[in-house]
Amino acid sequence: MNNPHTPPTGWLIASGILQVDRTVRGYYLRRQAVTGRCHARDCRRSCEIDAAQLHARGLGALSMDQVKGLYRCSRLDGCSTVFFDDLKAESLKLRALRRRRAVGLVLRCGVCGDQRKVDPEAVIAGLQAEGKGGSDTEVRDLAALLTGACKACGKTGWNVQVAWPDPDTWGGRRMIDLARPVVTGPIDPLDF
Repeated sequence: MNNPHTPPTGWLIASGILQVDRTVRGYYLRRQAVTGRCHARDCRRSCEIDAAQLHARGLGALSMDQVKGLYRCSRLDGCSTVFFDDLKAESLKLRALRRRRAVGLVLRCGVCGDQRKVDPEAVIAGLQAEGKGGSDTEVRDLAALLTGACKACGKTGWNVQVAWPDPDTWGGRRMIDLARPVVTGPIDPLDF
């Protein structure tokens, strides 16, 4: 049975905020590609980091930044390899947040730091009413779509994070238990 309180595959809960897992395991679970290319004048070396192979060899706990460092060359004048992560794999659509108890979006003003937590269903309904998007809108694109001014300072410039209580901690379980019940039906396991 699908547990609605576990985060999507390749994501972690850190202090109640949903974040991308930056380990080899996270890249493997998200099927996120990492490519590198050296821009030195006489090198032009290119590489692709195979997270599946590294994970199969038991290196899933390594940070991907550590792995990128190991792929760099030992030139005397320094390595010029630039790595590119496939950012499409780090996207999370608003529909993945629907019908989950205690999961919400934290809208934080980039100017004064004032914040508020809103229900994903309300955000989806607001985007549909304004004709700016809907449940297929990605969370990372949401800050650019918010045009309302901050109530505290009157400026616009929002940062958006996903508040996801950790079901493995006492505080997270308590938040989930105290949240409003969801009666809209079962969660589709293909929502991610």
